[in-house]
Amino acid sequence: MINKLLNRKTQNRADLTGVQIPPRGFANQPLTGAINVDQSSALTIPTLWACVSLISDSIGSLPFHAYRSGELVLPTPKLLEQPDPTKTRMESIAEIVQSLLLDGNAYILLGDRDINGHAQAGIVLDPGSMDIRTSREGERLYAINNMQINPEDVLHIRGLTAPGDEFGIGVVAAQRRELSIAVANQQMASDLYMSGALPNGVLQSDTELTRDEAQDLKSAFVAAHGGRQRSPAVLSAGIRYQPLSLSPKDLEFIDSRINSAREITTMFRVPAHMVNVPSEGSKTYANVTQDSLNFVRFCLRGWLTRIEQAFTTELPRGQKAKFQMDALLRGSRKERYDSYAIGISGGWLTVDEVRDLENISRDVATDDLN
Repeated sequence: MINKLLNRKTQNRADLTGVQIPPRGFANQPLTGAINVDQSSALTIPTLWACVSLISDSIGSLPFHAYRSGELVLPTPKLLEQPDPTKTRMESIAEIVQSLLLDGNAYILLGDRDINGHAQAGIVLDPGSMDIRTSREGERLYAINNMQINPEDVLHIRGLTAPGDEFGIGVVAAQRRELSIAVANQQMASDLYMSGALPNGVLQSDTELTRDEAQDLKSAFVAAHGGRQRSPAVLSAGIRYQPLSLSPKDLEFIDSRINSAREITTMFRVPAHMVNVPSEGSKTYANVTQDSLNFVRFCLRGWLTRIEQAFTTELPRGQKAKFQMDALLRGSRKERYDSYAIGISGGWLTVDEVRDLENISRDVATDDLN
Protein backbone atom coordinates (compact mmCIF):
# COMPACT_ATOMS: atom_id res chain seq x y z
CA MET A 1 0.00 0.00 0.00
CA ILE A 2 2.87 2.40 0.82
CA ASN A 3 4.54 1.67 -2.52
CA LYS A 4 1.25 2.23 -4.26
CA LEU A 5 0.86 5.64 -2.67
CA LEU A 6 4.46 6.61 -3.40
CA ASN A 7 4.22 5.52 -7.04
CA ARG A 8 0.95 7.27 -7.82
CA LYS A 9 0.71 8.41 -11.42
CA THR A 10 -0.99 11.70 -12.05
CA GLN A 11 -1.32 11.35 -15.82
CA ASN A 12 -4.06 8.69 -15.55
CA ARG A 13 -6.44 10.85 -13.57
CA ALA A 14 -10.04 11.36 -14.56
CA ASP A 15 -10.67 14.11 -17.07
CA LEU A 16 -13.94 15.81 -16.15
CA THR A 17 -14.43 17.31 -19.59
CA GLY A 18 -16.96 15.44 -21.70
CA VAL A 19 -18.12 13.20 -18.86
CA GLN A 20 -21.87 12.72 -18.93
CA ILE A 21 -23.25 12.62 -15.40
CA PRO A 22 -26.65 10.89 -15.10
CA PRO A 23 -29.19 13.42 -13.81
CA ARG A 24 -30.93 12.93 -10.51
CA GLY A 25 -34.39 11.51 -11.08
CA PHE A 26 -37.45 12.69 -9.18
CA ALA A 27 -40.60 10.71 -9.89
CA ASN A 28 -43.90 12.06 -8.63
CA GLN A 29 -45.46 9.83 -6.01
CA PRO A 30 -48.84 8.52 -7.29
CA LEU A 31 -51.91 9.43 -5.27
CA THR A 32 -53.14 5.86 -5.27
CA GLY A 33 -51.51 2.48 -5.44
CA ALA A 34 -48.90 0.64 -3.42
CA ILE A 35 -46.73 2.71 -1.10
CA ASN A 36 -43.29 3.14 -2.60
CA VAL A 37 -40.79 4.71 -0.22
CA ASP A 38 -37.62 5.77 -1.99
CA GLN A 39 -35.75 9.05 -2.12
CA SER A 40 -38.24 10.57 -4.54
CA SER A 41 -41.36 9.58 -2.61
CA ALA A 42 -39.73 10.48 0.72
CA LEU A 43 -39.16 14.03 -0.51
CA THR A 44 -42.90 14.41 -1.09
CA ILE A 45 -43.30 14.43 2.70
CA PRO A 46 -43.33 18.16 3.57
CA THR A 47 -41.51 17.82 6.89
CA LEU A 48 -38.77 15.66 5.40
CA TRP A 49 -38.35 18.10 2.52
CA ALA A 50 -38.11 20.98 5.00
CA CYS A 51 -35.51 19.15 7.15
CA VAL A 52 -33.34 18.17 4.19
CA SER A 53 -33.46 21.64 2.62
CA LEU A 54 -32.83 23.34 5.98
CA ILE A 55 -29.73 21.25 6.76
CA SER A 56 -28.31 21.27 3.23
CA ASP A 57 -28.89 25.00 2.73
CA SER A 58 -27.45 25.84 6.16
CA ILE A 59 -24.24 23.94 5.45
CA GLY A 60 -24.07 24.97 1.79
CA SER A 61 -24.21 28.65 2.72
CA LEU A 62 -21.13 28.47 4.98
CA PRO A 63 -17.74 29.70 3.72
CA PHE A 64 -15.31 26.82 3.15
CA HIS A 65 -11.60 27.52 3.62
CA ALA A 66 -8.27 25.81 4.13
CA TYR A 67 -6.05 26.39 7.17
CA ARG A 68 -2.45 25.56 7.92
CA SER A 69 -1.30 25.68 11.55
CA GLY A 70 -4.37 27.76 12.37
CA GLU A 71 -3.64 30.36 9.67
CA LEU A 72 -5.98 30.94 6.74
CA VAL A 73 -4.59 29.70 3.42
CA LEU A 74 -4.93 32.24 0.60
CA PRO A 75 -6.02 31.92 -2.07
CA THR A 76 -8.63 29.34 -1.10
CA PRO A 77 -8.05 26.04 -2.96
CA LYS A 78 -10.34 25.74 -5.97
CA LEU A 79 -11.68 22.43 -4.67
CA LEU A 80 -13.12 24.29 -1.67
CA GLU A 81 -13.95 27.60 -3.35
CA GLN A 82 -16.00 26.10 -6.20
CA PRO A 83 -15.77 22.29 -6.49
CA ASP A 84 -17.90 22.09 -9.64
CA PRO A 85 -17.00 24.86 -12.12
CA THR A 86 -20.53 24.71 -13.55
CA LYS A 87 -22.24 25.29 -10.19
CA THR A 88 -21.92 27.52 -7.18
CA ARG A 89 -20.21 26.23 -4.07
CA MET A 90 -23.52 26.27 -2.22
CA GLU A 91 -25.15 24.07 -4.83
CA SER A 92 -22.33 21.51 -4.75
CA ILE A 93 -22.09 21.36 -0.95
CA ALA A 94 -25.88 21.17 -0.63
CA GLU A 95 -25.89 18.21 -3.05
CA ILE A 96 -23.29 16.45 -0.89
CA VAL A 97 -25.34 17.01 2.25
CA GLN A 98 -28.56 15.88 0.56
CA SER A 99 -26.85 12.66 -0.58
CA LEU A 100 -25.60 12.01 2.95
CA LEU A 101 -28.99 12.65 4.53
CA LEU A 102 -31.07 10.51 2.19
CA ASP A 103 -28.68 7.83 0.96
CA GLY A 104 -26.03 7.86 3.68
CA ASN A 105 -23.28 8.22 1.07
CA ALA A 106 -21.91 11.04 -1.06
CA TYR A 107 -19.61 10.51 -4.03
CA ILE A 108 -17.48 13.23 -5.60
CA LEU A 109 -15.64 12.61 -8.86
CA LEU A 110 -12.28 14.37 -8.58
CA GLY A 111 -10.30 15.75 -11.49
CA ASP A 112 -8.40 18.68 -13.00
CA ARG A 113 -5.38 17.86 -10.86
CA ASP A 114 -2.39 20.17 -10.65
CA ILE A 115 1.23 19.17 -11.20
CA ASN A 116 1.38 17.86 -7.63
CA GLY A 117 -1.63 15.60 -8.12
CA HIS A 118 -4.07 17.63 -6.03
CA ALA A 119 -7.63 17.78 -7.35
CA GLN A 120 -8.89 21.22 -8.33
CA ALA A 121 -12.48 20.20 -9.15
CA GLY A 122 -15.09 17.72 -8.00
CA ILE A 123 -18.48 16.74 -9.42
CA VAL A 124 -21.11 15.36 -7.04
CA LEU A 125 -22.47 12.06 -8.35
CA ASP A 126 -25.91 10.57 -7.83
CA PRO A 127 -25.52 7.75 -5.25
CA GLY A 128 -28.25 5.75 -6.97
CA SER A 129 -26.26 5.70 -10.22
CA MET A 130 -23.09 4.35 -8.65
CA ASP A 131 -22.04 0.74 -9.23
CA ILE A 132 -19.66 -0.27 -6.45
CA ARG A 133 -17.88 -3.59 -6.14
CA THR A 134 -14.97 -5.02 -4.17
CA SER A 135 -12.15 -6.80 -5.98
CA ARG A 136 -10.54 -10.02 -4.78
CA GLU A 137 -7.68 -7.94 -3.45
CA GLY A 138 -10.14 -5.97 -1.31
CA GLU A 139 -9.96 -2.82 -3.41
CA ARG A 140 -13.19 -0.92 -3.87
CA LEU A 141 -14.10 -0.43 -7.56
CA TYR A 142 -16.38 2.35 -8.78
CA ALA A 143 -18.33 2.68 -12.00
CA ILE A 144 -21.00 5.08 -13.22
CA ASN A 145 -22.93 4.90 -16.46
CA ASN A 146 -20.89 1.77 -17.35
CA MET A 147 -17.70 3.82 -17.05
CA GLN A 148 -14.99 2.55 -14.72
CA ILE A 149 -13.54 5.19 -12.40
CA ASN A 150 -10.15 5.14 -10.76
CA PRO A 151 -10.88 4.63 -7.03
CA GLU A 152 -8.39 7.41 -6.24
CA ASP A 153 -10.58 9.80 -8.22
CA VAL A 154 -13.65 9.16 -6.08
CA LEU A 155 -14.07 10.95 -2.76
CA HIS A 156 -16.53 8.78 -0.82
CA ILE A 157 -18.09 10.41 2.24
CA ARG A 158 -20.15 8.19 4.54
CA GLY A 159 -22.86 9.04 7.01
CA LEU A 160 -23.75 6.78 9.93
CA THR A 161 -21.88 3.55 9.25
CA ALA A 162 -22.25 0.18 10.94
CA PRO A 163 -19.02 -1.47 12.16
CA GLY A 164 -17.43 -3.47 9.37
CA ASP A 165 -19.67 -1.93 6.71
CA GLU A 166 -18.25 0.02 3.78
CA PHE A 167 -21.33 2.13 3.15
CA GLY A 168 -23.27 4.66 5.16
CA ILE A 169 -26.90 4.21 6.16
CA GLY A 170 -29.37 6.76 4.85
CA VAL A 171 -32.57 7.84 6.55
CA VAL A 172 -34.73 6.43 3.72
CA ALA A 173 -33.34 2.92 4.18
CA ALA A 174 -33.15 3.04 7.98
CA GLN A 175 -36.55 4.66 8.61
CA ARG A 176 -38.55 3.23 5.71
CA ARG A 177 -41.36 1.99 7.95
CA GLU A 178 -41.96 5.33 9.66
CA LEU A 179 -41.73 7.17 6.37
CA SER A 180 -44.28 4.80 4.84
CA ILE A 181 -46.73 5.84 7.58
CA ALA A 182 -46.29 9.48 6.60
CA VAL A 183 -46.82 8.65 2.92
CA ALA A 184 -49.88 6.53 3.82
CA ASN A 185 -51.34 9.47 5.75
CA GLN A 186 -50.96 11.65 2.68
CA GLN A 187 -52.61 9.06 0.46
CA MET A 188 -55.48 8.54 2.92
CA ALA A 189 -56.16 12.27 3.13
CA SER A 190 -55.96 12.56 -0.64
CA ASP A 191 -58.35 9.66 -1.20
CA LEU A 192 -60.82 11.11 1.28
CA TYR A 193 -60.82 14.74 0.18
CA MET A 194 -59.95 14.51 -3.52
CA SER A 195 -61.86 11.45 -4.74
CA GLY A 196 -65.22 12.83 -3.65
CA ALA A 197 -66.00 9.85 -1.45
CA LEU A 198 -67.33 12.17 1.26
CA PRO A 199 -70.57 14.00 0.23
CA ASN A 200 -71.07 17.59 1.31
CA GLY A 201 -74.60 17.01 2.56
CA VAL A 202 -77.81 15.01 2.38
CA LEU A 203 -81.24 16.00 1.00
CA GLN A 204 -83.99 14.50 3.15
CA SER A 205 -87.67 14.15 2.26
CA ASP A 206 -90.62 13.49 4.53
CA THR A 207 -92.21 11.37 1.80
CA GLU A 208 -90.91 8.31 0.04
CA LEU A 209 -89.20 9.13 -3.26
CA THR A 210 -88.67 6.88 -6.22
CA ARG A 211 -85.24 6.47 -7.73
CA ASP A 212 -86.07 8.84 -10.59
CA GLU A 213 -87.55 11.46 -8.23
CA ALA A 214 -84.49 11.30 -5.98
CA GLN A 215 -82.19 11.68 -8.97
CA ASP A 216 -84.20 14.63 -10.33
CA LEU A 217 -84.13 16.33 -6.90
CA LYS A 218 -80.40 15.86 -6.62
CA SER A 219 -79.75 17.11 -10.16
CA ALA A 220 -81.91 20.18 -9.65
CA PHE A 221 -80.22 21.04 -6.34
CA VAL A 222 -76.70 20.62 -7.78
CA ALA A 223 -77.59 22.67 -10.85
CA ALA A 224 -78.93 25.51 -8.71
CA HIS A 225 -76.38 25.51 -5.90
CA GLY A 226 -73.39 23.41 -7.00
CA GLY A 227 -69.92 24.58 -8.03
CA ARG A 228 -69.13 28.20 -7.19
CA GLN A 229 -72.73 29.27 -6.78
CA ARG A 230 -73.57 30.59 -3.35
CA SER A 231 -77.21 31.63 -3.84
CA PRO A 232 -79.70 30.90 -1.03
CA ALA A 233 -81.44 27.53 -1.30
CA VAL A 234 -85.24 27.45 -1.54
CA LEU A 235 -86.66 24.02 -0.76
CA SER A 236 -90.19 22.72 -1.08
CA ALA A 237 -92.20 21.62 1.92
CA GLY A 238 -90.94 18.37 3.32
CA ILE A 239 -87.44 18.74 1.78
CA ARG A 240 -84.54 19.45 4.11
CA TYR A 241 -80.83 19.81 3.47
CA GLN A 242 -78.51 18.43 6.12
CA PRO A 243 -74.81 19.39 5.65
CA LEU A 244 -72.26 16.76 6.56
CA SER A 245 -68.93 17.52 8.16
CA LEU A 246 -66.25 15.02 9.01
CA SER A 247 -63.57 16.54 11.19
CA PRO A 248 -60.07 15.37 10.28
CA LYS A 249 -59.27 15.48 13.98
CA ASP A 250 -62.07 12.98 14.61
CA LEU A 251 -60.33 10.60 12.24
CA GLU A 252 -57.03 11.39 14.00
CA PHE A 253 -55.61 12.68 10.74
CA ILE A 254 -54.17 15.79 12.31
CA ASP A 255 -52.76 14.00 15.35
CA SER A 256 -51.33 11.22 13.20
CA ARG A 257 -49.69 13.60 10.74
CA ILE A 258 -48.30 15.80 13.52
CA ASN A 259 -46.84 12.72 15.17
CA SER A 260 -45.25 11.62 11.88
CA ALA A 261 -43.84 15.12 11.40
CA ARG A 262 -42.31 15.04 14.90
CA GLU A 263 -40.79 11.64 14.20
CA ILE A 264 -39.16 12.99 11.06
CA THR A 265 -37.68 15.98 12.91
CA THR A 266 -36.28 13.47 15.40
CA MET A 267 -34.65 11.49 12.58
CA PHE A 268 -32.77 14.56 11.42
CA ARG A 269 -32.31 16.11 14.90
CA VAL A 270 -33.96 19.32 13.76
CA PRO A 271 -35.88 21.42 16.32
CA ALA A 272 -39.56 21.16 15.43
CA HIS A 273 -40.19 24.90 15.37
CA MET A 274 -37.58 25.35 12.63
CA VAL A 275 -39.74 23.44 10.14
CA ASN A 276 -43.12 24.69 11.42
CA VAL A 277 -44.02 21.48 13.23
CA PRO A 278 -46.14 22.04 16.36
CA SER A 279 -44.19 21.25 19.51
CA GLU A 280 -45.43 20.52 22.99
CA GLY A 281 -45.34 23.43 25.38
CA SER A 282 -44.86 27.12 24.69
CA LYS A 283 -41.71 28.57 23.20
CA THR A 284 -39.90 31.58 24.62
CA TYR A 285 -37.03 33.58 23.18
CA ALA A 286 -34.61 31.84 25.53
CA ASN A 287 -35.46 28.25 24.62
CA VAL A 288 -35.81 29.07 20.90
CA THR A 289 -32.29 30.53 21.03
CA GLN A 290 -31.05 27.43 22.82
CA ASP A 291 -32.75 25.21 20.23
CA SER A 292 -30.94 27.10 17.49
CA LEU A 293 -27.58 26.50 19.20
CA ASN A 294 -28.46 22.84 19.70
CA PHE A 295 -29.28 22.61 16.00
CA VAL A 296 -25.73 23.71 15.17
CA ARG A 297 -24.06 21.59 17.84
CA PHE A 298 -26.00 18.34 17.63
CA CYS A 299 -27.29 18.33 14.05
CA LEU A 300 -24.97 20.28 11.77
CA ARG A 301 -21.62 19.71 13.47
CA GLY A 302 -21.49 15.98 12.72
CA TRP A 303 -22.16 16.51 9.01
CA LEU A 304 -19.73 19.43 8.89
CA THR A 305 -16.97 17.34 10.43
CA ARG A 306 -17.50 14.46 8.00
CA ILE A 307 -17.24 16.77 5.00
CA GLU A 308 -14.27 18.69 6.43
CA GLN A 309 -12.25 15.56 7.14
CA ALA A 310 -13.04 14.07 3.72
CA PHE A 311 -11.92 17.19 1.82
CA THR A 312 -8.84 17.50 4.02
CA THR A 313 -7.55 14.24 2.55
CA GLU A 314 -7.45 15.92 -0.88
CA LEU A 315 -5.53 19.03 0.23
CA PRO A 316 -1.73 19.39 0.39
CA ARG A 317 -0.17 17.93 3.51
CA GLY A 318 -0.53 20.19 6.52
CA GLN A 319 -3.70 21.91 5.29
CA LYS A 320 -7.11 21.31 6.81
CA ALA A 321 -10.51 22.08 5.31
CA LYS A 322 -12.83 23.90 7.68
CA PHE A 323 -16.22 25.57 7.45
CA GLN A 324 -16.57 29.05 8.90
CA MET A 325 -19.41 28.70 11.41
CA ASP A 326 -19.42 32.23 12.82
CA ALA A 327 -22.53 33.15 10.87
CA LEU A 328 -24.52 30.29 12.43
CA LEU A 329 -23.26 30.96 15.96
CA ARG A 330 -23.58 34.71 15.65
CA GLY A 331 -25.53 36.17 18.57
CA SER A 332 -27.61 39.31 18.77
CA ARG A 333 -25.94 42.70 18.42
CA LYS A 334 -26.08 43.32 22.18
CA GLU A 335 -24.58 39.91 22.92
CA ARG A 336 -21.78 40.46 20.40
CA TYR A 337 -20.96 43.95 21.64
CA ASP A 338 -20.93 42.78 25.26
CA SER A 339 -18.46 40.02 24.36
CA TYR A 340 -16.32 42.49 22.38
CA ALA A 341 -16.19 44.78 25.41
CA ILE A 342 -14.97 41.91 27.56
CA GLY A 343 -12.32 41.04 24.97
CA ILE A 344 -11.09 44.62 24.62
CA SER A 345 -10.97 45.18 28.38
CA GLY A 346 -9.16 41.86 28.81
CA GLY A 347 -6.52 42.88 26.29
CA TRP A 348 -6.93 39.87 23.97
CA LEU A 349 -9.08 41.72 21.41
CA THR A 350 -8.44 45.03 19.64
CA VAL A 351 -10.82 47.60 18.18
CA ASP A 352 -9.51 46.85 14.68
CA GLU A 353 -10.24 43.17 15.16
CA VAL A 354 -13.77 44.03 16.27
CA ARG A 355 -14.18 46.12 13.13
CA ASP A 356 -13.10 43.14 11.03
CA LEU A 357 -15.56 40.84 12.81
CA GLU A 358 -18.39 43.30 12.23
CA ASN A 359 -17.34 44.16 8.65
CA ILE A 360 -16.80 47.80 9.62
CA SER A 361 -14.21 49.73 7.66
CA ARG A 362 -11.10 50.64 9.63
CA ASP A 363 -11.45 54.16 8.24
CA VAL A 364 -14.42 54.72 10.54
CA ALA A 365 -13.38 56.80 13.52
CA THR A 366 -13.55 55.19 16.91
CA ASP A 367 -15.94 57.89 18.08
CA ASP A 368 -18.38 56.80 15.37
CA LEU A 369 -18.65 53.40 16.99
CA ASN A 370 -19.66 54.81 20.38
